[in-house]
Amino acid sequence: MNQVSNFSVIFIILALIITGQIKVEGRTCSRTLGECTSSFYCDKRCTAQHSGGVGVCYSNVCYCDYPCGPIIPHPRKTCKDTLGTCDFKCDNVCCNSRCEGKYGSEGIGECQTVGSSNLCTCEYVCG
Repeated sequence: MNQVSNFSVIFIILALIITGQIKVEGRTCSRTLGECTSSFYCDKRCTAQHSGGVGVCYSNVCYCDYPCGPIIPHPRKTCKDTLGTCDFKCDNVCCNSRCEGKYGSEGIGECQTVGSSNLCTCEYVCG
């Protein structure tokens, strides 16, 4: 009976490791991130999810080692662009439509006075 219990515990631990559950080893955590074809893209996926992480593709599986702790999202870089002028023909709604048309749904357009000009400025995610 005791051998069956020991076997069950070993089987459960192996099953958790194989299915990609997070395992903690001291101050380094590891997890699988699915299939991969190269370590370059595996590493990019790992570092996008875990600051300080290192990803390696081995036997078409992406393994990610990273410092334990909460997942810290990378700050999203925003850029600005000027998309013409704002006037009675083009207000904030028009400016926002221009911005979304050029940069997608994450672009936000707004009329702003810059010096003596009323410009349509667009802020969008750029990196």
